[in-house]
Amino acid sequence: MGGESSARSLRSPRFAGAMRRIGPFHAIPLVVLAVLVGVTAIGAMVTRAVIRHQEGMLLSERANEVNLLLSTSISTVSTDLSVLGREAGRGGPPLFVQEARAQLTPSRNPVGVGLLRPVGQSFLVVASAGQGLPVGQVLSGAPAHTMTIAQHSPTMVATGVYGTGRSRSVGFALGATDGLVVYRQSILGPVHPPAQAGSAPFSELHVVLYGSARPDPSQVLAATANALPLRGTVSYVPLMAGSTKWLTGVAAVHPLIGSVAGAAPWVVLGAGLLLSVLVFLLLETMAYRRDSALQALESEHRFAEALQFRLLPTLPTFPGLDVASTYVTGADDQQVGGDWFDVFELPSGQVAVAIGDVMGHDVDAAATMGQVRSALRSYAVEGGDPARVVAQLARFLELFAISALVTVVYGLLDLPGPDRSRRFRWANAGHLPPVLRHPNATVEELTEPSSPVLGAPSTEPRLTGETRLELNATLLLYTDGLVEGDGQDLGANVRELQAVLGRADPPSVQDVCSSVLDSQLRGSRRDDVALLVVKVTEMSSSGEPATKSVTATTS
Repeated sequence: MGGESSARSLRSPRFAGAMRRIGPFHAIPLVVLAVLVGVTAIGAMVTRAVIRHQEGMLLSERANEVNLLLSTSISTVSTDLSVLGREAGRGGPPLFVQEARAQLTPSRNPVGVGLLRPVGQSFLVVASAGQGLPVGQVLSGAPAHTMTIAQHSPTMVATGVYGTGRSRSVGFALGATDGLVVYRQSILGPVHPPAQAGSAPFSELHVVLYGSARPDPSQVLAATANALPLRGTVSYVPLMAGSTKWLTGVAAVHPLIGSVAGAAPWVVLGAGLLLSVLVFLLLETMAYRRDSALQALESEHRFAEALQFRLLPTLPTFPGLDVASTYVTGADDQQVGGDWFDVFELPSGQVAVAIGDVMGHDVDAAATMGQVRSALRSYAVEGGDPARVVAQLARFLELFAISALVTVVYGLLDLPGPDRSRRFRWANAGHLPPVLRHPNATVEELTEPSSPVLGAPSTEPRLTGETRLELNATLLLYTDGLVEGDGQDLGANVRELQAVLGRADPPSVQDVCSSVLDSQLRGSRRDDVALLVVKVTEMSSSGEPATKSVTATTS
């Protein structure tokens, strides 16, 4: 970086003001506050997740208890039907009726038990007890279908809910001797939650029983809740009514884990926010004391200068690749910019290339640039295709409430193939497209895929493009300062850039940088320029690239 130009930029009054304050507060306490609030929010979310997990486990246990009670009741019905079937086989209808009357007990819902024989596709009641199944009645529809199945099933078969309104009913059928079927019918009527005391068993739960394998509103057998379907966290447990699968849904009226534990996420959030504010106030007070004791302007100048140098990487060498970069500062009165580039090797042996621009010209833009560059390296090392890394970077900005708009191109160069060519995959978030020069001197702009800038509201998916870089192919990535200027045509500058790149091969990638800069940096230019050039080359016998990678920084 040119020292004089950088120093003049760092000493500009606008830059000093940006370093001293962001609005009425200092930058560092605000960043710490944002980080602490983010950590607090994450802590509250984790606490809430733990509480919900524990609540879910307790709810699942209670649902199993309810299901066990219902299974016992259904088993009693199956046992009663088996007894009636044996009595019918032993003593015919009279003994069946005698046993059926002994089994029936007073109930809120009318219950009838009948012995039926098939008549075509229907069934005729030949003996009955209770209500709703008079002798001589012919049953068809859902009851007849269920009884047909029961004739060939060793276990009880349930109908599910049939009928509407006051005639809503459910039936249970079990095959008996001589093709007869024992059938028990309960008239459910409309769904009315029972009135129960707060001390009644399972009063802390809302329970709904479906006469189907799924939560079908038309198949509600019984419910203790006024509003269906159940709200909040619901535990569903399958319930076998003989050979028919029903479903039990259970939700908690109040948190099963307890009101104190249920409020834990809010306690964590409140305590974290309070601590964040206290830390922020402490740091803000320390910042004001520092301002009164030190010459803040010179300190901020030195900080900005060191930041600018540190954010520009020293490029390593890569076998089979020549890499060069250039960074040119903007006009003398410009503040620190957000342009950046990076090239690094991943554990897989792939080479990652990136270039980006944080919109703005202040310390906040530079700091955001450092955060973005560090975050991108972290996500890149974790693995994944470029689109996934860029999507994670967008989530990073959202998670930590970073309001800056960021453009970025991130790509991966695979290991060379037998012909020394390399597959190149990239994702572009609102940045100027990379330019590729093929070995035959043709030049193309990698315009697709593209997606919106990071930090802007968007639901568009991040996509990965793919192409192949043949031996001696040259890839150029750049920021908008290279082709934008006061009164200049952006499209014409981009075309001229491609024309320069398409000329005869220069001796080195450094010469590519020089040629591009000489052709583009004319007239009034206020924005910084970052330029990155990567060329696929033969490897030397030692495995080292033919040309060392360098970082050129000028002003």
